[in-house]
Amino acid sequence: MSTPAKSVVDVLASGATAAQTQYGLWVQGHEGDALSVLGFTAQDYGLSAEYRFEIEFESREPLSPDVVGRRTRLDLEALPGDACVHGVIRALEALEGGGDGVRQRLSLVSPLSVLAESAQTRAFPDLSVPGI
Repeated sequence: MSTPAKSVVDVLASGATAAQTQYGLWVQGHEGDALSVLGFTAQDYGLSAEYRFEIEFESREPLSPDVVGRRTRLDLEALPGDACVHGVIRALEALEGGGDGVRQRLSLVSPLSVLAESAQTRAFPDLSVPGI
């Protein structure tokens, strides 16, 4: 019998050690070498809330700056279940150091956070939908 998938909050709250947890990072359109997650921090993660994950990773070749705005996913594979965080890349930054590869940090934010940047919102309190 398979174990049901856990929520990200469950995985983070479980106290799983790094040895018990593996991380994966997928970026829309990236077809190069694997992105090896070194660590991450999370801010304000919750249901129906804006959130931000700062993810440090290493790869052989740097990600192009044009990945900003693309979809991404952080996979948390912990025993006995898995979880993932879907979002959009808000920022990409090069970091110093690294072993055999290039170290970078990206900011993964809620897909809904891009709506806060739009100034094209209007309200029509006295009109019905057909009237608009």
